[in-house]
Amino acid sequence: MAKSSYYQAVSVMALLAGMSGGAHARTATDSQVKGRPTGLAEVVVTAQRRAELLKNVPITVTALSAKQLVQAGVTSILDLNATVPGVEVGNAVGFVTPHIRGVGSTTIGPGIETDVAIYVDGVYYASSSSALFDFVDVANVEVLKGPQGTLFGRNATGGLIQVTTKDPTQQRHVDVDLTYGNYNTAKADLYLSGGLTDNLTANLAIQGGAMGQGYGKDTATGKYVGQDYGNIAARSKIVYTPSAQTKVTLELDISRQRNSLFSQRIPMGDVHAANLPVPQNTGNAWSNPSNEMPLFDNKDGGFSLKLDQNLGWAHLSDQAAYRQSATKLNFDLDYTSLPEEGAFLHTDENSFSNELQLASNPDSLIKWQTGVFYFQSDSLYDPTKIEFSPSLAGTPFDYLLVNSAQTVDSVAGFGQATAKITDNTNITGGFRYSYEHHNFSGNTTFHFVPPAVPVATFIPSPSPTETKTFESPTYRLAIDHHFTKDTMVYASYNTGFKSGGFNSQTPGSPYFLPEKLIAYEVGTKDSFFDNRLHVGLSGFYYNYTNIQVQAVGLATTNIVNGAAARDEGADLDFSALLTPNFTISGSAEYLNAYFLSFPGAPTGPPIGQTGPDIGGNAAGHRMGYAPPWSETIGGTYTIMAPNDSQVELNTIVEHSSAYYMEADNILRQPDFTKLSASAKWISADDRYAVSLWGHNLTNAAVMDYESTLGVGTRNAHYEPPRTFGITLSYHM
Repeated sequence: MAKSSYYQAVSVMALLAGMSGGAHARTATDSQVKGRPTGLAEVVVTAQRRAELLKNVPITVTALSAKQLVQAGVTSILDLNATVPGVEVGNAVGFVTPHIRGVGSTTIGPGIETDVAIYVDGVYYASSSSALFDFVDVANVEVLKGPQGTLFGRNATGGLIQVTTKDPTQQRHVDVDLTYGNYNTAKADLYLSGGLTDNLTANLAIQGGAMGQGYGKDTATGKYVGQDYGNIAARSKIVYTPSAQTKVTLELDISRQRNSLFSQRIPMGDVHAANLPVPQNTGNAWSNPSNEMPLFDNKDGGFSLKLDQNLGWAHLSDQAAYRQSATKLNFDLDYTSLPEEGAFLHTDENSFSNELQLASNPDSLIKWQTGVFYFQSDSLYDPTKIEFSPSLAGTPFDYLLVNSAQTVDSVAGFGQATAKITDNTNITGGFRYSYEHHNFSGNTTFHFVPPAVPVATFIPSPSPTETKTFESPTYRLAIDHHFTKDTMVYASYNTGFKSGGFNSQTPGSPYFLPEKLIAYEVGTKDSFFDNRLHVGLSGFYYNYTNIQVQAVGLATTNIVNGAAARDEGADLDFSALLTPNFTISGSAEYLNAYFLSFPGAPTGPPIGQTGPDIGGNAAGHRMGYAPPWSETIGGTYTIMAPNDSQVELNTIVEHSSAYYMEADNILRQPDFTKLSASAKWISADDRYAVSLWGHNLTNAAVMDYESTLGVGTRNAHYEPPRTFGITLSYHM
C-alpha cells in the first residue's frame, strides 16, 4: 500500500472511531493544508485584553477562527451550542439567553442584561434582543468560561462571548458567498476591503437573507412558523493611522430582522395548556396551533470610535460607543388555537459606553492594565399589551397595558497586573469596583370587561418612581507555572457581580438583588509530539448566591432571587494533527450544578396536567440548562484533487445528556446527539469554492428555552431541525 493511501485509511478510521465515541470536539486551529504542516498552528487570544498565546493564558478559553466557524456552520451566537460544551444559548421570544457552566438566566426584557456578557470589537452589547445578530464579517470568536469580574467586569458572572470582526487591509479584498438551502432559504454575503489612501483603510460587509418556508406550521391556520421573513445587516470599519504610534478606528453597523424564528409551543411530552382539559399538543417540535401569528421585528444599530496611542512607556486606548435597539413582538401566550391570551411588546433600548484603558508594553517585566469604564442605558416598554379572552377563567378584564422605563448609570475602575516570581512562575492580581444607580418608573392599566366595573373601565395601578444603588468589589488572583515551554499549570480565584434591578414588566414589584459568584479553578495546558497534540484540562468549583431567576405570572415576567447554589465540574479540550491532511479536535464538560437553598421557587404542575404555578423549595434540585455531560468531536480531512484543487471534508458530532429547564426540575430535555457535516471543493488559487453542508442531520428536537406561566402552561422554543444546502464562494 502506498504511504499516502495508508495515511488516508488510518485518518478515515480514526475519524469514524472518534465519532462513535462520546467525546465532544471542536476545531481549535487553522492549519495550512496545502503546506502540509508538521504541527498545529498556535492560537492567539485576547482573553486578558492583550494578545497572548492561548496556551499561556490561565483561563478556560475556547477560540474559534473564521475558518472554523464556517466549517462548524456557526452563523450566530445561537450556533455556539453545537461547538462549545457547557454553553447553552437560547432564543426567548427574541431575547438571547446564554448560559455557561449552568450560570445564566432566562430573565428577559428591556434593561434586563444577561449573566454572560457579549462583546463585539470591545463594545458591550447590553440589549439581549440585539444579540441575536448573524455573523457578518467575523474574524474570530472567543468564549471565556467563569466569571470575568476584573478586566471585563460588567455582568460577566457566568463568562464572556467575545466577537472580533475583520480589520480592513490596504490590499484589495473581495468575498462573495451565495447560499441556498432547504425551506427555500436564500442568503448572500458580500465583504469588501481595501486602502483609500496610504494611511486610511476601510471595509464593508453586507448580508441579507430570507426563507420561503418555515421550520413548522401553525396547525390551526396552515401558515408557516419558524420562518425568516427577511433580514439585512451591514457593518463598516474605517481605520486611520496618521503615524506608526496612532490608530483611530470608526465602526458603524445597522441591521433589520423580521422573523418568527422564536415560535414557541407546548413542549413535546407535555400535553395540556392550563384551563384546557383537552390535550393541545399537536404536530412536531417546530409546529404549533396558534391564535396569534408570532412576529419578531427588530431594528438595531450603533457606532464606536476608538483611539489607540503608543506612549512609548505604555499603550493608551479610549473607546466610546453608542447602541440603539427597537423591537416589536407579537405572540400567542396560551399556545393553543383558542383566543385566550396574546402578547404585544414594544421595547426601546439605547446605551452609551466609554472605556479608557492604559496598559504596559508587551515586553514589560510586570504586565499591567488599568482603566475606567462608564456605562449608561435607557430602556422602556412602550407599551406591553396582554390580551385575554373571556373564556379564561378568573380573568375579569380583556387586556392590560404595561408602561415602564428604567435608566442605569454605572462606573467602574479596574486594574490587573502579572508579575514573575521565578523564571517560570507568574502571579496575577486584579481588582474592580462597580457602582450602579438605577431609576425606574412604570404603571399597569387594566381594561375590565363591563359590567364587572361599570364606571372605571381603566384602572391604573400606582405609578412608582424608584431609585436603587448597587455596588460591589470583584477580584482575581491567579498563579501559573511553566514546567516546560509546552506544559503550564494554573490555579485561580475569581469573583463575579451582576447588578440587581427593577422588574420592568411588573411595576410596583420589589426590586431584585445582585447576584454574586465566587469561583475556584485549576487547570493545565499541554502540547505533545512536537506540537501535534494540544490538551487543556480544568476543574472548577463555584459558590453562587442570589441567583436571578425568571418567574412568569399570569402573563408578565418577574425576577426573583434563588438563595444559593453550588456549581462544580471539569472541562477537557484537545486538538490533534494526526496526519498532514487530517486534524481532529474535541471538548467535553462534566457539570454538577444544583441549588443549596431556594424557598419559594416557581413550581409548575406535573407533566400532562393542568394547574397554577405555585411556590416550592428547590433545595437539592439541579439548575436549569446544566447537562451533567456534554461533548463534541469533529474532524477536518483534506484530499488533494486534480489541478491542485482540494476537497475538504468536515464533521462535527454533538452529544448532551438530559437536563432540566427550570428550578422545579419537572420538564426535562432528553439526551440527544446532533450531527453536522460538509464537503467543500476549493480551487487551486483559492478564488472559488463550492460547499455542500448539512446541520442537525439527526433531526434532533432540542429545547433551548422554556418557561412556565403562572397559570401552569409551559412553553418552549426548539433549535432548528435538519437543514442542508449549497454555498458558492468567490474570493479575491
